[in-house]
Amino acid sequence: MKVKAAVIFETGGDFQIEELELDEPRDDEVLVRVVASGICHTDLGARAGHLPIPEPPSVFGHEGAGIVEKVGARVASTAPARGLPKTKRPTRWGEASGVLGELFHQPPSGGPNR
Repeated sequence: MKVKAAVIFETGGDFQIEELELDEPRDDEVLVRVVASGICHTDLGARAGHLPIPEPPSVFGHEGAGIVEKVGARVASTAPARGLPKTKRPTRWGEASGVLGELFHQPPSGGPNR
């Protein structure tokens, strides 16, 4: 599926809204339709190189809220149509679990933060 995400292509570079391809949720992931999101001071510091992040290109935006669309087979902590806040660290482009946009993956509560 297609999603939109805030991406940098070099440390200190401008955020660019890019269209990315996102895989279906894995067994331990939740797919959420984002209804509100933002870039915070942590994202700005990471973009500037003050915080450790994967080498660019990197996907940003770890604060938001949305509605659960799908759940993986091993997820028991939520269900489709349930509201959900979101938090996630910046992620290297191509790691589907870190994409934030119209839709994104988030591990279930207590799961790995990839």
